[in-house]
Amino acid sequence: MNGTSPDFRAEARASRANPEAHFADLTGLRALVTGASSGIGRAIALELAQGGADVTIHCRESREAAEEVAFACRRLGREADVVVADLADHEQRSAFVPQTWPEGAGYDIWVNNAGADLLTGDHAHEDYTQKLDRLMHIDLLGTMVLSQIGRAHV
Repeated sequence: MNGTSPDFRAEARASRANPEAHFADLTGLRALVTGASSGIGRAIALELAQGGADVTIHCRESREAAEEVAFACRRLGREADVVVADLADHEQRSAFVPQTWPEGAGYDIWVNNAGADLLTGDHAHEDYTQKLDRLMHIDLLGTMVLSQIGRAHV
């Protein structure tokens, strides 16, 4: 077995049958989603807002796209803000948590979604070693360091 409870599977089937249904009421919770200006991160941020969470939208450089996601979250009645940081850069990564941490509060939900787009993004032309280095800095090191820094603030 995969460890998924039968109740969870039934709830998932019901949710697919009713797109307006949510797994949980997230009202009053704060969420941060890295890499949330497009794709899966955008969908996660919007779903969290739909569930009632206030959301911080992270992007590397696509502020306009991230602002559109934040606007969509606000239209759902949620608070939303945007933070821009290149998680492959040590200094920006180190400043990321203190910069995004809500004053006097913390995050209830933290989604490490940011990842290096090595197939179609700005780095598609790089050789294998350059791509691997970028992947390690964003997908592995960025995720681990942000999780460690964030954990220290919980």
